[in-house]
Amino acid sequence: MKKTIQRDGFEENPYDRCIFNKICKDGSQTTIALHVDDLMITNLHDENLDSFFEHLKRTYKETMIVRGQIRDYVGMTFNFSVTGEVKITMENCVNEILADCGVTQVASTPASPMLFNIRVVRLMSMWLLWYLLIEHHLYVFCDRVDSGME
Repeated sequence: MKKTIQRDGFEENPYDRCIFNKICKDGSQTTIALHVDDLMITNLHDENLDSFFEHLKRTYKETMIVRGQIRDYVGMTFNFSVTGEVKITMENCVNEILADCGVTQVASTPASPMLFNIRVVRLMSMWLLWYLLIEHHLYVFCDRVDSGME
């Protein structure tokens, strides 16, 4: 994917190897955020986006393009509906964590009596649940810069 992006004139950001930039003929900048095989592409002009999409489709025939002011990307929701602003949330991911934990109520503090009301499950299930919860929490709360992309 990286080579396909670079063949269209994009340069890898020296500080984040998952970000690629290109100055287009009209002077605007196209920026690509790459996560494995998912891309988020921004530019002020649809023509520049369309040009890159055509380049991408020549290499990857099954390319799916999603446009709109609200987009999901690697577990996050990006809302561009207010001009000049972006709101980034992870509501779906957080709701999945809560569902996995069996959380069905709201409390003003985690120190409420329901904190200690847990279901008894088999030891193996508990380890699997623990692993999944840690994995989800790391995804939501940690810095997610992928510096190992080649």
